[in-house]
Amino acid sequence: MEAETISFDEDLETVAFAFAQEIPAGSDVVIFIEFEGIHNDQLAGFYRSSYTDYAGEKRHLVITQFQSTDCRRCFPSFDEPALKATFSSSLIVDRHLVALSNTAEISSINLEIDSIPKKQVTFKTTPKMSTYLVAYVVGELDFIETVVNPPLPANSHKYPVRVYTIKGKAVHGKYALSLASKVLEFFSEYFDEPYSLTK
Repeated sequence: MEAETISFDEDLETVAFAFAQEIPAGSDVVIFIEFEGIHNDQLAGFYRSSYTDYAGEKRHLVITQFQSTDCRRCFPSFDEPALKATFSSSLIVDRHLVALSNTAEISSINLEIDSIPKKQVTFKTTPKMSTYLVAYVVGELDFIETVVNPPLPANSHKYPVRVYTIKGKAVHGKYALSLASKVLEFFSEYFDEPYSLTK
């Protein structure tokens, strides 16, 4: 059923949907919402950032800053830490760009939109988590990588660990990569818990 009215409260940053019939408490409900947003320059939400590349040219990338309640700038959500959910994300980007999210990429399909070459990158569904932990990055990026096998007796999984940088700067990520892999191993052993993601 379609919402009869949709009302916005800009001060509270909320939207209310009114339906013709009452939805009984405890019902399993799926809501489909079409919406548009912008990549703002306000360092909040899914925003646009800029940098100067090795040739002195100004470049842009889009990244997320959702803490604590700025996820709502990207997509409609119950933006409260206590209300956790899983997230299944796809990003449609220019083909030459790298698209990243919290979980591993499971597919990349080439598309054409208005005769412009694009690709749709789809990511594995996340564990249940708060909205402010959802992350996206899209840009012209390089990476360096290592593989970690945390020292747990029951864990035989090897995890790729990467550090992404702007083009031409990956060599400067060596210390961060070394530290990230050691931290993953240390905390996995310290808490006696296997790492819960695949990357």
